[in-house]
Amino acid sequence: METITNLWYGCIDPYRSIRLKLLLKRVFCSGEKASVYFLMIAVILLAGCEKQSFETSDVITGEDAMTYTATLPGYTLVWEDNFCGKTLDSTRWKYRTDCKFQSCQRPDNVVVNDDTLKILLEEENYQGKPFTGGGIITKQPSSYGYYEISAKLDDGYGWHQSFWAIGKSGFDDPDPIYADSTGARIEIDCFEHYGDFPNTKFRYGAIDWSTLRGSSVYMGSIGEGTYEATSDLSQDFHTYGFEYSPDYINYFFDGELLKTIDIRDAPQHDVYLWITSIASETNATGDGAMYVDYIRAYEISPSQYHVRKVEFLQYLDSLRGPQQSNGTDLWMEAEDFADINNWKVEKDIDRTVVLKGFTGFDATRDSTDLKATTGVVVDEPGVYRLWVRSRDFDTQQGARKFKMIVNGEVSPVEFGTHGEVGYEWQSGGEFTLDAGVNVLEIYDSSQYFARCDRILLTTDTSFEPERIGGFANTSHVDP
Repeated sequence: METITNLWYGCIDPYRSIRLKLLLKRVFCSGEKASVYFLMIAVILLAGCEKQSFETSDVITGEDAMTYTATLPGYTLVWEDNFCGKTLDSTRWKYRTDCKFQSCQRPDNVVVNDDTLKILLEEENYQGKPFTGGGIITKQPSSYGYYEISAKLDDGYGWHQSFWAIGKSGFDDPDPIYADSTGARIEIDCFEHYGDFPNTKFRYGAIDWSTLRGSSVYMGSIGEGTYEATSDLSQDFHTYGFEYSPDYINYFFDGELLKTIDIRDAPQHDVYLWITSIASETNATGDGAMYVDYIRAYEISPSQYHVRKVEFLQYLDSLRGPQQSNGTDLWMEAEDFADINNWKVEKDIDRTVVLKGFTGFDATRDSTDLKATTGVVVDEPGVYRLWVRSRDFDTQQGARKFKMIVNGEVSPVEFGTHGEVGYEWQSGGEFTLDAGVNVLEIYDSSQYFARCDRILLTTDTSFEPERIGGFANTSHVDP
């Protein structure tokens, strides 16, 4: 069986070879070794091997398109569930049993037969809801890897069908163990077919459930997208996969790479896998089903991942702009200042997290009310050039401005005055920094919607940052 499976992955494109897939599934689930099945598979395999090419494209076209074979290069299968037999594997799965939106989720709505998982969608009054749905959740968490399911969606209206992962094992797990040290967690949505979507469309993406500093507002989406398929997703099985790594998440549909998103600044932890379908619309269509043929989990060795990640990190870094000068660089996020005082942390355009100043001028405010302050630890003393990334507008350009003060010395430039719509870098002069703690202040000189995103101090006085620049690498302490 292992030999057949290896040939299956190597020679035939499983996303489109439906007849072969069904034959292989039948052999696997039945446990039969009947030669007729083996011969039928072998004939098709040999016919298909002739013209197959297994090479992976190393060119990213369009936004970030690539095509891969079923198993990603370097990955090996570590577990799978083909939903054989007539019962759910209770050692691996638990049921989703909450009430949300328009439905309550019931174990009775999860059925395994015909070597397929079926999540039934019923129009019935249950615990105050007009519909019932269902879902399953892994009992044990998973770490980095590639995860893939083959699913056929319900063809009705109003059902939210999804395959996703998060650091909690159910709605009875409000304080998950699997989160980072601050309690923040990531949600990975491999696909979500919203209730009001056409049967050709789904959404994918990731959410950072960390809270913005000093508020109850979540960081929100890290990266997302929608995909419009050329065929009806309810008429046949299609594969949906995501690759979760320490640096990025890749999203796949029928073997095609849809998007790569950067998670180097996001929470990193183990996740539980969820396959669910719930009613999201009041007029949902009842008496349907979502079908799952299989779910598979793959892992990659550290050495192989070290090779694989290069092209994706090169792509992601190209979006950020140059991240390293020829000198010493101190990259800072404004929201990381030790004392933000009356400045507020806010999510702005393109989900940029910034510090925002007062929204109205008041002449009675003391200068100390207008400052955000931090102590920056400097290992290498010397002359540093200051760069600040701020936002300007197409109306009242330069009116939403602020100053930077370094060790008591005021920059000759007011920031937020670059004249471009959106966020841009401005040079703010040169300053001498001593070894140890140096004091930086952001001064709200306009008291009118000033926004500061990022700060760079660099000994390479000829270096010019672009786009969002490098990752924060500076220690902040109370000044």
